[in-house]
Amino acid sequence: MAVLPKYVALGGQETFVLSWPDGDVSWSGGLDTKLYGLLNGRYNNSGQTNRGISCISFAGNRYAVCYEGGGWQFVCDNLSTEVMTNAGTISCLSLGPEGSYFLMGEQSLHWSGIPKRAEQLIKTRKCAAVEWMALGTDGSYFLLFGDGAYYWDGLHPTLSELIQQETGIHRVFLSAEDESYFLQLNDGR
Repeated sequence: MAVLPKYVALGGQETFVLSWPDGDVSWSGGLDTKLYGLLNGRYNNSGQTNRGISCISFAGNRYAVCYEGGGWQFVCDNLSTEVMTNAGTISCLSLGPEGSYFLMGEQSLHWSGIPKRAEQLIKTRKCAAVEWMALGTDGSYFLLFGDGAYYWDGLHPTLSELIQQETGIHRVFLSAEDESYFLQLNDGR
């Protein structure tokens, strides 16, 4: 079976960052210079072991990177050191368009500027906790709860059709800059 990335960050113009289960990180050309510098600096840091990246998201010149075992770096006006610290170990992070974000840590959830329906679901659906959220362009989102229920809106028609046909969705990664997506299923596809 093929090894799938642990975390996927998608940007515009076919830019991406992939975090692999073995701790390696791959990325495309065309990234913002600060994010590229961060990733390239870690890669070229010979003689020192870097902690793996547990989650990463970027949109334009904003980015946030979380590391295995804690710690993070970010360049994003709406996020604050207080929010990142209060979340605890972060397991889900999605930067959306126009400064929006969703952040899930072991201690709390934080969000800003997410679609109203997604916010309603997070606040009112009490039978299971949020397990995953991805923000995309033009108010699109994918929201997964711990009981396997998922909700979405505004996604690319092909992705919407796949979500309707598949069961056992593990994660959906969306770009905040275009309609790019990555769908990961529980069976490893």
